[in-house]
Amino acid sequence: MIHLLPSGCEYVNIPKCGSQGVRQALGIKNGDKYSGDRLRISGALPLSWDGSKYVAIVRDPLKRFISCVHFLNRQYGDFCYETWMAMDGKYPCKRIETHLRPQMDFIQDPSKFHKLYDISEMDQFFADHGLGAVIHANVNTSKKMPVNDEVIEWVNYKYKEDYEMLKEFK
Repeated sequence: MIHLLPSGCEYVNIPKCGSQGVRQALGIKNGDKYSGDRLRISGALPLSWDGSKYVAIVRDPLKRFISCVHFLNRQYGDFCYETWMAMDGKYPCKRIETHLRPQMDFIQDPSKFHKLYDISEMDQFFADHGLGAVIHANVNTSKKMPVNDEVIEWVNYKYKEDYEMLKEFK
């Protein structure tokens, strides 16, 4: 999804990268249709790159994967990381696949973005784009499972392009 921000920039929504907080600040409730949204189509952003200012919030892939699993477990069952890893590419629904897709699937070409913010820069993102104060939308995540070396290795492989993209912006 893409949301038009008060600043005039267009926000590319990447799941588990602060998108719920941004939608709340825009007054969009979960499940609501928003006239400023444009859906992604078959893996490609329907953007013309016509000079508009695109922005996104990105996150460390391991932290994002942990957050995704915690979020998905609240909705689909209590699975360990390895179970989600084993399902890679064979998820039972599109929503799960979307949440676990690499961030680069949403960004595609970082050079076309006005700015990519790290999730630690949420306060700055909100200030830059006229969204007011950040309201942390996440529920208590203190029960997240610890990760082992196998999980870290899989995340490094699965999200290799994300790690490469993040290196360029640090």
